[in-house]
Amino acid sequence: MKKFLLFFAVLLIAIGSQGQLVTKQFAFGAKGIDSVSGATTGYYYFNMAGTAAAGKVVSTTPITLYQIYSVDCQVIHPLVYTASDSVHLSIEYSNDNTYWFKWTNAGATTQATQTQWLNGGPTVSGAGCVYLYTDDLVCTKAADAACSFKPVNLFAKYFRVKYQRYKATSASYLRIWGTLIKVN
Repeated sequence: MKKFLLFFAVLLIAIGSQGQLVTKQFAFGAKGIDSVSGATTGYYYFNMAGTAAAGKVVSTTPITLYQIYSVDCQVIHPLVYTASDSVHLSIEYSNDNTYWFKWTNAGATTQATQTQWLNGGPTVSGAGCVYLYTDDLVCTKAADAACSFKPVNLFAKYFRVKYQRYKATSASYLRIWGTLIKVN
């Protein structure tokens, strides 16, 4: 009986700690919805609505009582385009929804010298996907890729993901999730 009660108490604590997280998808990566075509720069804004349409417009609801925990991105290249190119991803934040700043780690050139990202920088996966320390952005190459930004102590009322494409004859689909953690 004691083991059961101990197990039940641990289970309740685990469930309660996960209740502190809020995750919303704000880019959906489906053909005709969030396709990014040609050489372009754009933004996806975190919003509590969790819809593709809301992700393309500036959010009017500030983030309160939460800290930005992680931003997870996927870049998918459609098969019909053989001439793919890289996509550059970075996160930006604002406290007034007017002036935006890139979350940066100025001067860091290695995992050992950075202080603004958990785990030594954003986690990347996919062929040729890399985090460029000098530019503070994730660069995906011609293949599908994913990355996870985990900023250290990023408290902001608004945040967005900036993407840049450089080749006019290419396209990609972005899927982006933002996770907030409750501030105690």
